[in-house]
Amino acid sequence: MGAAFELERWSDFFVAQAGATAALVGLVIVAISINLKEIVQARLLAGRALETVAMLGGILLLSTLALVPGQGIEALGIELIVLSVMLASIHGAILFRARKIRHESEARWLRILLAAGSVVPPALGGLSLIAGPGGWLAGGVYWLVVAVVFGLIGGLTNSWILLVEILR
Repeated sequence: MGAAFELERWSDFFVAQAGATAALVGLVIVAISINLKEIVQARLLAGRALETVAMLGGILLLSTLALVPGQGIEALGIELIVLSVMLASIHGAILFRARKIRHESEARWLRILLAAGSVVPPALGGLSLIAGPGGWLAGGVYWLVVAVVFGLIGGLTNSWILLVEILR
């Protein structure tokens, strides 16, 4: 069947991601609380804070779902599609609100790319797992690696902005 459709072979990867992102989400929440006054006053940063928690929390949830013992790949596929829709709704609302706030230094294209990169691959992975090996979208679990990379890049970039750039 191949590694793309054998969840047991991915357990170490998902355990590592769940642990790492749980720690990062905790640190981001502490960072937000440290700069809460500045974040609340700057409407654009409040959205970025939620976006950061959603990106890293998305990886945490994705990893947790993939670690459920005895779960079939089709069930995981459905869960990933539902998770993607939920995260896409959050990111869409944040980016729609940010569109109304004009900020000259804001790189909206990068935010959109990172959000899409953390939301679309789990949906494709879910569809791939449902279709099965040899299906029309045969990437399987490998799609989740793409989501993890984009989510980590987005979460870490936003964390830097919330911790350091906010004080400039």
